[in-house]
Amino acid sequence: MSRTGRIIEPKDGSIFGFGEKIHFRAEAFDKTSEGNIDISNCIEWRKPCKMKGPVFSTTFNNREFAKVAIYVNGTNLATVKIKIICRVSKRLETYNSNESLMARVILAEAMSCNSSERIAIGYVVANRFRFFPKKFGSDLSTVIYKPGQFTSIKSDLFINLGSSEYIADKLTYKECQIYIETLMISRKILEDKNSDKDPLLIKTRQHGFFFNKASNSPPDLKRSPLILSKVKSGFMHSFYGYNPNA
Repeated sequence: MSRTGRIIEPKDGSIFGFGEKIHFRAEAFDKTSEGNIDISNCIEWRKPCKMKGPVFSTTFNNREFAKVAIYVNGTNLATVKIKIICRVSKRLETYNSNESLMARVILAEAMSCNSSERIAIGYVVANRFRFFPKKFGSDLSTVIYKPGQFTSIKSDLFINLGSSEYIADKLTYKECQIYIETLMISRKILEDKNSDKDPLLIKTRQHGFFFNKASNSPPDLKRSPLILSKVKSGFMHSFYGYNPNA
C-alpha cells in the first residue's frame, strides 16, 4: 500500500494580499491492490494553523510564514508556498498621481506617527500651494520638490514608495495598512479645496504651514508663530503658522 496527496488549490507560488481570505483544498488516497481509498478527511493542515479535513480557509498578515503543508498520520504529503503582498490596487480604487505623491511625502515624514499627525502634515503641504503659491509653489508637485521645503524627498522611503514593486513586496502588514490609510487621507485633503477641515485651523484658528522635528519653539517667532509644539500636541513634529508680511 502507498499513500499520496496533493494540494489542489491554491497552486504553489500563487499571489494573495495581506488579510485576503485564501481557500485551501486538498485530497489524499491510499493506493491498495483493490484500488484507491479516499482518505481526504484524514488530512491535517499545518503552518499556519492546525486544521483537519480536505478544505480550510485562512488569511496571512506575515509573508515570511506563507507556507502550508498537508499531513496524514504524521507523514508530509504535499506543501505549497504562496506569496503575500501589499495589494493596494486590488483593495482600493486607483488613486491619481497627486494623491499618491501626497501620500509618499506624508509617509516619508511620518510613517511612525499616528493618523492625526499625518493629517496635519498633509494640510501643511496643501496649505502652501493653496494660500501662498508665490512663496511656496502653485501646485503640489512644485511644493514637494522645491529645494529646501521637504528634505524627506531624499529619503529611501520616499523614493521607494514610487515603486509599485516595493510597495507590494517590501511593506510589512502594518506599513501596508498605514499606506492605505494615508492614501485615503491624501484624497480627503486634496478634495478639501479650501482646507476648511484642516485640524490645526479647527483647533487653533490658524492653518499650519511649517513643521519640524527639532524644536518646540519656532526659530523666528515673528515670522513663524507657533501653533502646536511637540510637548503640547504629543506629536513628533512642531507646527507653525506663516506671516507673509513679516
